[in-house]
Amino acid sequence: MFIFVLLCCHLYSTSSFDVSMINKIDYVLEDASPMDIDQIRCTSRCSCSLDDTTTFQVISFSSSIFRLRYYNGPLSAVNTPYYDLNITCTTVSPDEYKVGSLPVRIFVRQNNPPVIDSGTGYQDYKRLDSKDPYLPGSIVYSVRAHELENQLPLRFRISSTSPTTNIFQIGQGSGDVTTNIDLRATVLNDVALSIEVSDSTGKTSIFILFLTILTNQPPNISNLPQTITWEENKPGSNLLIFEPKCVDPDGTLNDPLILTCTITPSSETSKFDVSSKGNWYITAPLDYEKTKQIQITCTLSDSYLQSEQKVLTILVLDVNEPPFFVTSLFDCLLEESNAGVSSCFLDIQVEDPEHDSIRSIDVRTASNTGSCIKFRYVLATKILTFNADYDLEIERKDKCDIELEAKDEHGLVSSSRAKVHVTIIDVNDNTCIPNMPGIVTITNLHTMPHRVATLMARDDDYTDPNNKVTFELVTGQPSEAINHFSVSKNGEIFYFDKIPESNNGKGFALTIKCVDGGRPQRSAEATLLVKYEWTTTTSTTTTTTTPTTPSTTTTEASSSDDPFDNASFVALFVVLLIMLIAGLIGLLVYLIRYRGLCGTTPSSSQTLVEKMEPSNKLSNETIYSETREVMPAKINNQYRDTYWNNGDYYETGAGHTSSPELTQGSKRLAIGPPPRRPRPAFIF
Repeated sequence: MFIFVLLCCHLYSTSSFDVSMINKIDYVLEDASPMDIDQIRCTSRCSCSLDDTTTFQVISFSSSIFRLRYYNGPLSAVNTPYYDLNITCTTVSPDEYKVGSLPVRIFVRQNNPPVIDSGTGYQDYKRLDSKDPYLPGSIVYSVRAHELENQLPLRFRISSTSPTTNIFQIGQGSGDVTTNIDLRATVLNDVALSIEVSDSTGKTSIFILFLTILTNQPPNISNLPQTITWEENKPGSNLLIFEPKCVDPDGTLNDPLILTCTITPSSETSKFDVSSKGNWYITAPLDYEKTKQIQITCTLSDSYLQSEQKVLTILVLDVNEPPFFVTSLFDCLLEESNAGVSSCFLDIQVEDPEHDSIRSIDVRTASNTGSCIKFRYVLATKILTFNADYDLEIERKDKCDIELEAKDEHGLVSSSRAKVHVTIIDVNDNTCIPNMPGIVTITNLHTMPHRVATLMARDDDYTDPNNKVTFELVTGQPSEAINHFSVSKNGEIFYFDKIPESNNGKGFALTIKCVDGGRPQRSAEATLLVKYEWTTTTSTTTTTTTPTTPSTTTTEASSSDDPFDNASFVALFVVLLIMLIAGLIGLLVYLIRYRGLCGTTPSSSQTLVEKMEPSNKLSNETIYSETREVMPAKINNQYRDTYWNNGDYYETGAGHTSSPELTQGSKRLAIGPPPRRPRPAFIF
């Protein structure tokens, strides 16, 4: 509640010190709560007080302004219609002391609700024509009111409606009643609005507004509901099944009408079409076994109101139908084979709408040509196999797309086809056939490694790796041929180790095997003949005379001034030099091991000893007179070497000798013959 205090027009002044009320309010409402009433102002710094502080108080706000406040206690306009207050203020300056007094009479009044100026007796009536039109946000009525005690602002709200609706609203501060929708979209004819008007203290007045609406009439589909029949086997090709008749009672020719329909069950929606005029057409055959009845539910709208729902019922008539494949796409993997050998399992499901039994599933030859007709499907075992021998190398077709058709017990062919994508796997059933050249001739003049020839092989298998061929060298005749020749996997034959001149004119037979990459692998062997010829490097010049005279051929041997310019000579020279060095090394080893370090004979060694000790010559018996341990002969396999073999004379201490007679004394070293070196082997 607001409190208004009006100062009496009395001002007490002492010298130039004045005390006054700012708002000069002379009344207060009896239902007011504790609150500030007005402000007291002094002309200079002051201190103010009130004689009676039970109901009212003076509270300092600043050095020269104080607040008069309703503090406590009930107020009654009947029991205590007014209060006389005396406010005393004094200066606080130490230089001078001044006193000001301000008497105030405050009246107590009752708080009245707002007064509504619109209508008569706090109510009013208005008629609305929905076709005026009243668009959303249009003002249909304005409520006006005022406040006696000036307890502003006023607030407006719609507290209730009869019947309950939300098509209207009111401005909270303006009191204008507006529409939330276009009134052409409502079917309500009479609406009563209860409007509350309240002031800032919460006092409320009620205003009733009665509205009568001239409403829009909804359109109508005049030829619904109805029921029609349709055969399931009747082909659908934009056949008209229904033409609705739409009526708008209060519309014009220019008013648009909107027809909205739904189909039950929704799975049949794709079989129907609607033209721009709202006519219904059927575009696909209906199926009695799936749906025996179809309902088309429609409503008509003029953009504001809708008609009630009306139904077109379609009864589907049963007609005998062909079988059909549940699944129409399959994959099959077969190996090339004879008829009926290779097969794949295909669980093909065929259903008949009338539940007739399926007599057969056949390959449809009209859609398959060439090799792709060599298939048949066995219904009892559900396998797809060849109906004739299928050799992939002959047919040259490893993929076939075939079509199957089903027939029921009455011979009725299925309405659809099943498609099978067949892949034929190549079996490794062909052996490679190597293509060997004739006799190949090589000479000592070829630079090594020298490619002698490149082999080719044919494998008639259809796919890789079955037809991918590699080569390998099996053996050679004579056996040392493999030390001079090699074969790569791609069939290249190389001559890599020089053949001795002694083999001039001889031939070598190389057994070569071709192997394919299939599983299991297949291979074949063939023999290549290589002839070796040793030739010398010569240059010949042939001169031929004219046919009228006897021909004369002159052969001249030409050579370079420097023999080392000839590559063959250099090669021969290097070989001879290596052989010479090897012979010298062998001779040196022989002298060291068998003839002593200086190469002296036993007799000369003995003579040398005799010359060195002429006066102390001893016999062999004297030199070897001391007791010696004689090693027993070993016959165990662990000690069969040049030092322990029985009969090598080592047991006697005489040492090894190739002579059947022992050499006495220390004339021979106890060293066995050198071990035989193995012949070097070439590994490629």
